[in-house]
Amino acid sequence: MIPTLVCYLFSLIFLFIRLKTKKKRDFIISVFMILIGSILGRIEYEFSVLNYFLIAILLSFFGDMLMAEYIKITNFRTIDGVMMFGLAHIMYIISFYQFNIGGYNLEFSLEGLYDFLITILCIFTAYILYNKVGSSEKMNDAIKFANLCYTIVVTILFILVLSFVITSTTPTLMRFTSLFGILLFIISDSLLSYNEFINNFKNAKDWIAITYVLSQILLQITPLLWIA
Repeated sequence: MIPTLVCYLFSLIFLFIRLKTKKKRDFIISVFMILIGSILGRIEYEFSVLNYFLIAILLSFFGDMLMAEYIKITNFRTIDGVMMFGLAHIMYIISFYQFNIGGYNLEFSLEGLYDFLITILCIFTAYILYNKVGSSEKMNDAIKFANLCYTIVVTILFILVLSFVITSTTPTLMRFTSLFGILLFIISDSLLSYNEFINNFKNAKDWIAITYVLSQILLQITPLLWIA
């Protein structure tokens, strides 16, 4: 796992460089180093669920390339980026499901009750965030629809991660990486949407980059901790 951790370290170094230079190139390199680290992790360990985590970070990388306009699908970079990130989150959903860390239980038991309360909490959180930053009057209908689809996908992922966190058999360190990974992802997405469509704020891109890179590293390292 050492080569993977070294790549993640370089990702943080390039993130720090990005904060100094303010260049998109350094941010893209930072995410690319996470991708390389995840590839090395998959090569090192014969653990099938790592395939889904790898696809997730690969799709996220392409989403970043679209948002930075290094590549284009349509003339609307935000829609392209949101949909690509949505696909990445679907891969994370499959990852966590295959990794058997959802433990979703609909039976009437204490664990089932916790899952039910988690579901309500996540839906409520998603509703607030979508109304505050996902459906601004400045957005056209296509972007609103893309954001709605994205919000639904992230909510499902949020439910799975929180369910994993409260599972008694989950190792403590994995609880930390998965929980803070998804929370930082949601924060990053919210800051991005707020800055793009509602109101620009000071050092917005710096905060978006910090929360995004940290979230990806924490999520990607989670399955490796199980193996280790």
